[in-house]
Amino acid sequence: MRVGEILLEHNWVDEWALARALRDQPRLGERLCSILVERGQLDPDHAALALAEQHEVAAVLQRHLDNRDPALARLLPPAIARAHVALPIGRLPNGDLVVCVRDPSPDATRTIANAIGSPVVIAVAAACQLEQLVDGTYPEAVFAQAPPTDGVVEGVDIDMNTGPITMPSDLAAFTLVDLDDKSVARDPTQTDPLIGRRSNVSSLPPLTKKSRG
Repeated sequence: MRVGEILLEHNWVDEWALARALRDQPRLGERLCSILVERGQLDPDHAALALAEQHEVAAVLQRHLDNRDPALARLLPPAIARAHVALPIGRLPNGDLVVCVRDPSPDATRTIANAIGSPVVIAVAAACQLEQLVDGTYPEAVFAQAPPTDGVVEGVDIDMNTGPITMPSDLAAFTLVDLDDKSVARDPTQTDPLIGRRSNVSSLPPLTKKSRG
């Protein structure tokens, strides 16, 4: 299903705004959800939820982005982060890294998993939000750093659940709070042998943040 149809189905955007955005999209050269968000006609969280439903991955809401662990950004080489518009935001209790991307494609998932060298869970947010964060986190000055060529993950069993995400509400005390995200189906790209084997899905396990000591 197209993302515009999902937005209408949930009444997250009106037909006139969607039609106008679709009309202007070729001229603007931007993604549909980003156009609507930038015009104030679509809530960024609804954009993330619609994209998550379309791609069958987890949705990264504004509060997840606001409460992300900035230290995790160093795990992803800048060249790959910028090329795939990707940003690590947290960890699951089992240690798997949650990476928010603009395009949750199989190629992007494979490349990110190779670069990090550990299990990853792919999630999505509106392009207009994520692009700004990636640009600010990985400046052009460090873009020339070469990505690693090893670190392939093989045969890893990932419990990819896509319901509520837990993020720290108090970064100093590392207090966790449950969030009511929309539950979506498992990303079929996660069945790739590089990423792991398929498993049952009910909800995304809580993200955790380790104390820096």
